[in-house]
Amino acid sequence: MVVRSLLSSVHGAMAVAFSYGHGLGTPLAGSDDVLYRVHSLHDGTLVRLRHLGPDDADELRAGFAQLSPESRYRRFFSPIPRLPEPLLRRLVGTDGHHHVALVAESLPYDDEPPAPLGVARFIRIVGRPSAAEVAVTVIDEMHGRGLGRLLLEAIVVLAREHDVAIIVASVLADNAPMNALIRRLGRVAALRNEQGVLHYEVALGR
Repeated sequence: MVVRSLLSSVHGAMAVAFSYGHGLGTPLAGSDDVLYRVHSLHDGTLVRLRHLGPDDADELRAGFAQLSPESRYRRFFSPIPRLPEPLLRRLVGTDGHHHVALVAESLPYDDEPPAPLGVARFIRIVGRPSAAEVAVTVIDEMHGRGLGRLLLEAIVVLAREHDVAIIVASVLADNAPMNALIRRLGRVAALRNEQGVLHYEVALGR
């Protein structure tokens, strides 16, 4: 059963639908399901998703600071201690079509601002308009709660709505949770291993 209500936040009142145990129940049907509902993770933690944009540099820095060295390496394939400004500008430089990103946040309570918990994005591949590279990052505190799966499912929903048919992803071979999530997306059309990094091309079903 879905219960609809209004949630007040710094972004105004938003209609939400509580779907407990997301990922075990009804799949996300479209962008409205992604952006205009409160999502319940496996342990009951409630989060919301919204678009990430150029004004979110500070939030992205705050989320990066909560990544362990291992998590940073798994995301960037390099043990970077901080986000270089040129990279930060690229990560927040979304345009709503070629580069789309979502940030997962805790729900705001009283005067406390929402906290960044994870990010997912797709970036269309130059010369291949129906293909896009995806990436997902979740802060260490939220590992094992289903947030990575939620973010990946959500960004794929948006990618489909932008006519993306092929998802490209690069994942460390020893990153078992993310490899399992990528393989759930659809038919693996191509896979190669380059020095311990698995490069996927996954065909999205309709």
